Amino acid sequence: MNYRIFKHNNKLYKVLREIPQSNCDPRLYGINSNDFMKVLHVWKEWCLADHVLRTAKGEEIVFLLCETIQEAEIISE
Repeated sequence: MNYRIFKHNNKLYKVLREIPQSNCDPRLYGINSNDFMKVLHVWKEWCLADHVLRTAKGEEIVFLLCETIQEAEIISE
C-alpha cells in the first residue's frame, strides 16, 4: 500500500487517512452534539494514528490522520 508523506514543522508524517471535517459531524452518527473532536478522536484510534494535522482542500477543512515517521538512529557496537 502506498502512503502519502506530509512534512510539517520539519517532521515527516505518513498519512493513514484523510477525513473532511464535514464527516466528523456527530449528528451524522445519531449523536446530538456539536463536538466534532470526539468523532475525530474515534477515527484517530480506529486508524491507529498518533497525530492529527489540519489542512484545507479548497474551501473544506480536512484532517490528516498520521503516523509520525521517526528519525533514524545510528547504533554503534
